[in-house]
Amino acid sequence: MNWLKASFTYPLITLALIASIALQSAWLYQLFQTQKQQLIQQIDEMVNEQAKTNLYLALASLRPIGNERQMKSFFLSPQWQQIRMAYDNMNIYGLDANFTINLEGHSTHVNMDFKVSDTPSKSRREVAPELLGLTPLAVLKKDTIALPRMLKSIAHHLKVMGVDATPYYRISTFVAGSQIVNTLPPHTHAEYYSAKHSYNFKHHYQYELILISLNPDVWYKMRYHVLSAVLMVLLTGLAFYYILNLHRKQQLYANAKADFSNNMTHEFKTPIATVSIALESIGKYGLTSDPEKLKNYIDIGRFELQRLNLMVEKVLNINQQETQETPLNLQLYEVQAGLAQVAAAMNLQMAKFDTSIEIEETDEPYFVLADPIHLSNILYNLIDNAIKYGIKPTLIKVSVKQAEDHVVINIKDNGPGIDEMYHEVIFDRFFRIPGKGEIHQVKGSGLGLYYVRQILKRHGGDIKVISAPGKGANFIITLPVAK
Repeated sequence: MNWLKASFTYPLITLALIASIALQSAWLYQLFQTQKQQLIQQIDEMVNEQAKTNLYLALASLRPIGNERQMKSFFLSPQWQQIRMAYDNMNIYGLDANFTINLEGHSTHVNMDFKVSDTPSKSRREVAPELLGLTPLAVLKKDTIALPRMLKSIAHHLKVMGVDATPYYRISTFVAGSQIVNTLPPHTHAEYYSAKHSYNFKHHYQYELILISLNPDVWYKMRYHVLSAVLMVLLTGLAFYYILNLHRKQQLYANAKADFSNNMTHEFKTPIATVSIALESIGKYGLTSDPEKLKNYIDIGRFELQRLNLMVEKVLNINQQETQETPLNLQLYEVQAGLAQVAAAMNLQMAKFDTSIEIEETDEPYFVLADPIHLSNILYNLIDNAIKYGIKPTLIKVSVKQAEDHVVINIKDNGPGIDEMYHEVIFDRFFRIPGKGEIHQVKGSGLGLYYVRQILKRHGGDIKVISAPGKGANFIITLPVAK
């Protein structure tokens, strides 16, 4: 069942992420369409409003208006706009519509009329007398006020609305709808065309706003929504990654604890069995009459009990460090003397595993401020690892020197070496370098090097390894010099 759950974890997370991305994309698409329609509606209203305003300003420019308030309120009202649009559309339906502007006395007469004839009229609206006889393009060139004002107001209001698209325009005749001016580049497809609007009483041409694309402006308006959607997807992915990583670490930790229990059981059973055999041999063979063999078996028992005690202390120290740090019993410790003492205690083990040790002695003593028990345990751990993992016959070289204000201890072996990818992780708790088929030929707890580094750090020192496959391993300890 656990395997079944694990096998579906990644597909389910992938499906959840895809669903999250799809939902966010659908939401953004719907929001984009809504925002775009709103923007188009706002632009339509703006163009209509500016055309209406320009119509009034064109009329007001003919002469001073006495009752300006009433005139302005009427010509800028929606009712006038509807009348004007209906009037502009009459020619489209075959009606002959026309209007004239007369200035009589103190009044301005705007006359609008239309008639229905049997044949469509080919006449055009009347324009101001000074524009009679000119071509449509010439009429526009004469327009130095209304059209520039219309273009300027449209550009200004587009900028206020946050639309950065370049405004193009098209001017066409009222009746036939033929184009007089089209500023859109040839063979260019535009996304937005406004309705056609009359913008001047003096002539009968219509203005049409053209925008190539509104998409960049809509996306810019939605930038915070897009950012929130992206952040939501990223946070979802990070949450899943954190959960998976936490689950993987917990699984690795659980597996490591299981390995630790199995390995420590083996580690404890070995010295117990050795001591039992030694004691059984003493009684079975009556070694009390052979003092030399008796001493040998007693030394073996003492050594194995010492090793068993060290393993128990190692486990206790690790557990204590998880809860609270026990105080160190710091004393002056002469490194070379400590090394010699540890090597002497391990003579029997080295002889058993065909191992020899060379300690490069110097006349100068090297003192550090350390806890003798812990530092001896550190040296024992490193030499014991060299014995267990070394290639027989094993040769261990130990040297001590001083580098500035630190004592440097080198413990080098001729073992199989350690790949560079493991140089840091070998100091992690419970970690052991994988063997062939994930089976370790040498039993261990995976706590030794972790214990070594933690104790050295508490002493203000550190440890690193220099090694490569097939070239042995050199563990380098640094400790502050005692002052």
